[in-house]
Amino acid sequence: LSSWQPEEKEKKLPKSMKNILIASVIVLSLILFAGILYFALSGTNIISSRNIDIEIKGPSSIEGGKLATLSIFIENKNKTAIEMADLIFEFPENTFSSGGDSLFRQRVSVGKINPGETVKKITEAAFFGLGEEEKIINITLEYRLADSNAIFAKEEDYTLKLSTPSFGLSVFLPKEIN
Repeated sequence: LSSWQPEEKEKKLPKSMKNILIASVIVLSLILFAGILYFALSGTNIISSRNIDIEIKGPSSIEGGKLATLSIFIENKNKTAIEMADLIFEFPENTFSSGGDSLFRQRVSVGKINPGETVKKITEAAFFGLGEEEKIINITLEYRLADSNAIFAKEEDYTLKLSTPSFGLSVFLPKEIN
């Protein structure tokens, strides 16, 4: 006796189900394509911190205790204005303002930056320390968008080297004391 097995019939989708499946795939593809095209060409209010440039110009080295001037240029390359922008400077230890006050953190209001606009802000500080010491200033741009409570930020660091120490002390003593 040979083993008897019933023949398996292939299961096929009815023709109407195949047509519905093909039509739904086509419709979903068209919706996806239209969505991508809409966001690419419509100029919507999509904003990215990658489209905001912060350029810092100042001396790369300075004598300790001398006043350094830093110019900060902020360019908004987004298609939407950024509002309520503030620059926050975080200074290293032993940093002082031109008036002699100790500086740790300073907030400067920038306001609104329109699309394509570049804004310039200037700050001054005197740095004290040892010769060849590097001072790192952290600069953060905080901003908001219209009709939003969310705060966005973009950071940049600026490194400044002290070419000479802030001050020196020399003591001359005799070789022998009686």
